[in-house]
Amino acid sequence: RLTSEGVPSYYAPEHAGAPGAVRFTNRAFKALCVRRLAVVRSILLLGYHVWFSDVDVFFLSDPWPGLATLSPPCDWVYQPNYYNVTALSVHKEGNGGFFLLRSTAPAVALLEATARSAP
Repeated sequence: RLTSEGVPSYYAPEHAGAPGAVRFTNRAFKALCVRRLAVVRSILLLGYHVWFSDVDVFFLSDPWPGLATLSPPCDWVYQPNYYNVTALSVHKEGNGGFFLLRSTAPAVALLEATARSAP
């Protein structure tokens, strides 16, 4: 429906209508995440930065002023997947539900390496 209204969108019909098909951490969920990163990569290659947020993420305040003024500019800004993570924490896994990727060669290389290492 979004595409017919002129809104750029992506739809994966193989995941539609299958209850539990994309439960967190199962094989279908991981496949969907890899596909999402492929779509994000294609957007980066067009020269656009990508600010991605899952529909279940909400903001208490506008995060853009902080993200836009990072110094030095970062190629990838993400939310850790664990609560109360410090710079020295062993749990540095990024949460795929909220991130900013800039259209840079290192960001594209990161997505390509991630896709290659996915199960």
